[in-house]
Parts: sequence; structure tokens; C-alpha cells
Amino acid sequence: MATQITTFTFFRYSSLKNKIWAFGMMQFAHRPLHNVEGLLFYKLLGSGKAEFNPRPDWSVYALLQVWENEAQADKFFEVSALMDKYRQRSSEQWTIYLKNKIARGKWAGQQPFTPHDKLSDAIPYVAVITRATIKTKFIRTFWRNVPASQKPLHDNAGLLFTKGIGEVPISQMATFSLKVSTVPINRILARNGSSCIVIIEQL
Repeated sequence: MATQITTFTFFRYSSLKNKIWAFGMMQFAHRPLHNVEGLLFYKLLGSGKAEFNPRPDWSVYALLQVWENEAQADKFFEVSALMDKYRQRSSEQWTIYLKNKIARGKWAGQQPFTPHDKLSDAIPYVAVITRATIKTKFIRTFWRNVPASQKPLHDNAGLLFTKGIGEVPISQMATFSLKVSTVPINRILARNGSSCIVIIEQL
């Protein structure tokens, strides 16, 4: 039985000094994260302004992590010196624990998300991550079509939270959305394509 846990943490920064620090940590946090016990995969992520805007939101950053099990994730958040630094610098933090239901496509050449075999479609909340690398020749077309593609998401009455995120501005983009699950998972996948990763919230 799969025990893998995914955590997604958002940090908000208020002062200019701390925003500059957070931007620098997109590079300098790699070293301490490489040696974390039980950490299988991680991504340091910036974010975009509202409505999946290509312009950066310098006040919000995110950390995606995939763990061997929940205990190792708990230990990291409780004792990590790196997390202490993030907490001291940020004005808000929010971490959500997730179990994977379905994953499609690859991220950085691998598929880090292991499906749990005993998750029910009746779980009332679903988190959806969509991610894609956009080829240079398609960047203008991609961003021109974003408003129309995002409208069904923002018109969804069950949407609780959504944020555009990414590893590289403009060309390596993703979205994280949390919603009340009133739509079958397969229909969500069909709408978002093969790069979609669907993760069910741990209850």
C-alpha cells in the first residue's frame, strides 16, 4: 500500500527585504533540500499575479515536496532549520498535505507521484496541479489563449483557491487549484490534457 505524501506550501512576504530574500532562496534553498531524509522530489516555485498572469507576483512563493511517508514530512516541518528561516521571513504560510489519486505526464523527466490505491472519489476536496513547458515559438499563442482557458475554472462555484505558479517565468508554468469535488476526476483530466496531475487532499 502506498504511503507517499505530497505537501504544497505557500509563503507570502510583505517587506521588500524579505521579497528579495525569497527570490534568492529560489537558488540557495536547493542545497539544504538535497539532503532531507525521506524527500523524494521537490520544486521551488515562484508565482504569477491573479488570473494566471505571466507577470511575477514577488510576494508569493511555493514549495512542492513529495515524501516517502507522512511522518517524514511532519519531521521536516517541525525541526528543519530551513523551514524556520522561511517562517521568520514570511508573513503568512500555508501547507496542505495531499495523497495522489491520478497523475499523467512527467515533471523534469520523471513521474514522482505514486497513486494511493484506497482513495475514494467521494472525498469532498480535490487539488489539481497542471504543469507544462511551453516551447519558445508557442509562447505568444499560449498566453493569448490563457483568459479563455481559465474562465471555466474561475466560474466554478466549488473553487476554493487557485494560484499560477512556475519554475521559470513565461515558459515553465503551472497552476495549483483546490476545489470542492463535484466533478468526476476523469472529466477534470479530459479538460486539462496530458500534463495534468490530480491529487486528492488527505483527510
